[in-house]
Amino acid sequence: MSRASRLATAANGIEAVVKKLEDIKLLIKVNKSVDEINNLIDDFNNITAEIDTTDVEDIMEELDNWKSGLEGTNLENTEKYTTLSEAIDTLTNVIDNLSESEDINYIEKINDKKKLIDSIDDKIGKINETIGEIENVECPGAFR
Repeated sequence: MSRASRLATAANGIEAVVKKLEDIKLLIKVNKSVDEINNLIDDFNNITAEIDTTDVEDIMEELDNWKSGLEGTNLENTEKYTTLSEAIDTLTNVIDNLSESEDINYIEKINDKKKLIDSIDDKIGKINETIGEIENVECPGAFR
C-alpha cells in the first residue's frame, strides 16, 4: 500500500474518533445526571488520549530515512528533498497535535454544559484541522 493510501487510512481512523466525540457531545446535551456526564467525560478523555498515530509515525520515519539517505549526495537542493522535508515537518506537527491529551476538568465543566460542549468542540476542531494536514501531505514517489 502506498504512503498516501496509508495516510488516508490513518485520517479515516482519526475521523472515526471525531464521530465518537460528536456522539458524546450529543449525549451530554440530553443527559442530566452528574454521574452520566462524568462517565461521558471519562469516555471523552479516554478517546482523545488513545488516538492512534502509529501509521503516521511509521510513514514519517520512512520519509526521514529516505531524506537522510539523500544527504551528502548533492541532492539536498532537489525538489524531492524539499518535499520530503515539508512532509516530515507536517507529520511531526500532526503527531504532536494528536498526542496532546487535553483532559476535560470535571469540576470546572460539570455544572456548565455549555463550557463542556465548547471544550469538546475545541478538541473536535483541532482534530479536524489535523486531519486536513494529513490529507494535504505530499508523499513523493520513488520515481518522480
